[in-house]
Order: sequence, then C-alpha cells, then structure tokens
Amino acid sequence: MPLPPVAGWLIDFRTAHGIFASQSNVRIAHCTARCADGSLHICHTEAERFKKEPALAAPFMIDHYRVFEPDEDIFQRCEAIEANGCGKRVLHRSDTGIFLTAIAVANSFGVISDHRSNRFATVYDMCALRGVPVLSSDDYFALV
Repeated sequence: MPLPPVAGWLIDFRTAHGIFASQSNVRIAHCTARCADGSLHICHTEAERFKKEPALAAPFMIDHYRVFEPDEDIFQRCEAIEANGCGKRVLHRSDTGIFLTAIAVANSFGVISDHRSNRFATVYDMCALRGVPVLSSDDYFALV
C-alpha cells in the first residue's frame, strides 16, 4: 500500500527526535532526503527545540530551512480547530498540535506523529477528525 497522496508531510519534534535517536540510517537518510526535496516540514512552534538538537537542526534548519511559518489563513484555521475541538481537552499551552493540524488542512499535507493520549487531544486526534492523513513513524516507514 502506498503513502496517502499528499502535497507534503509535517513531523513533530518528539517523532523526529525518536527517528534520529534510533540511529536507523535508512530512516534518517529518508528524512534528510525529504527535507532536501522540500516535502518534509516542521512547525514554527517547535523550531527552537529542533535548533537545540544538532542532528535535527542540520536537515530541518541549516541545510534546508523547512520551518513552516503560519499565515492569516492558518491562524484562522487554528481558532476554528481550538473552538471545535475533537472531544478531548487540549493541554493548556499546547499549540503545536493545533498548528500542525491547521497547516496540514490548509496545505493538503499529511502528519507523522507518534504522540497519542487517551486523555488529551493530540495532533493525531485533531487530524483524524478532519480527514488529514496522520501516521506513526512506524506506519509511515512501512509504506515508503
């Protein structure tokens, strides 16, 4: 089965960090190549976290600047997502999932995220509710 047909992919810090910490050369090389071809991006809310990790800073911020900055459309979508929720509480001061969802919806992107929670809304919940393809890193790499 192929990857869902999307214009690009977003990845959260926790998931990217796990991929690079795994020392899987195949996965790291894939992510680096996707940064190089412009199809893998990160959210501006996590840019500082990526910047502090040299292995992540290189492909996402130094060699290629793949930080997705929001525009007015994204901000409006964030407000709608936050207002409509998804049946679970969003953690206070946890804007990354909302921004990732809004960016994905606005740009026909998919999202790679290993973060799941039974109690709180994650990017997985918010994207799934809106029909955005959201895959764990294992599911994503099983399809590439």
